[in-house]
Amino acid sequence: MRFQGEHSSKTLVSDTKGSYEVDLPVGLYTMTTQYKYLVGGHPHFQKYVRPLFRISSSTNVVLNISMFAPRLTCDIVVVGKSGQPATPEQLEQSQKDLCGGEDWFPILSADGAPFQLYIRYPKRSPSDEMADYAGAQLATNAYTPVLVEYNLFTLTAERVVYDRKSQIIAASGNVIATNASGETQHGASMLFKMRDGQAYPVR
Repeated sequence: MRFQGEHSSKTLVSDTKGSYEVDLPVGLYTMTTQYKYLVGGHPHFQKYVRPLFRISSSTNVVLNISMFAPRLTCDIVVVGKSGQPATPEQLEQSQKDLCGGEDWFPILSADGAPFQLYIRYPKRSPSDEMADYAGAQLATNAYTPVLVEYNLFTLTAERVVYDRKSQIIAASGNVIATNASGETQHGASMLFKMRDGQAYPVR
C-alpha cells in the first residue's frame, strides 16, 4: 500500500494477517492499495483508494481497509431518448446505476482542506438532490454493502441515501460506523452530517 502526502510518500506491505503500521507526519494523505483474489483458479486484482484524509496531531489512527467481493459480470442494454443510441455518458451512468461503481462528492472544510465523500456501491438510484445506494448479493454468493468514507470516518450499510444539499447521509440495514480510533457503532439506522472533515450524528 502507498500513502501519498503533500510533501512525502511511504510504501509498505501488510503482514500475513493483513495488519500494517506506519508513521506519518502531520498533513493530508491519500492511501492506495490492491488485493488479489482467485476466480476459477485465475488471479484478479481489486484496487482500493482511500480519499483524502488528515493526520492533524501526534496520535494513533486506525484505518481499516474494506474489501468486498466484486461484481464479475454485468451486461446491460441502454437506449437513448426517442430510441436513439445511448451517448457514452448515458451508457456510463446507466452502468453505474445497475452494475455499481464509485461516486465522489467534494465537501470542503472551513480551512479549505479539499475533503471528499466517497461512496462505493453495487446499485444506485440517482435524482437531482438525492443519491440512493443499495448493497447486493453478487454472483459470488457474498453480500456487498454500500461503503462510505469521509476523512477518517468509515461506514457500511445495506442502504445509504445521500442528500447533496444538506450533506447528510441516511444509512439503514446492518449499519456499522467506525471513527478514527477504530471504535465502531452498530445499528439498524443512522444519520450523519458531513462537515469540516467530521461525521456528526444527527438526532
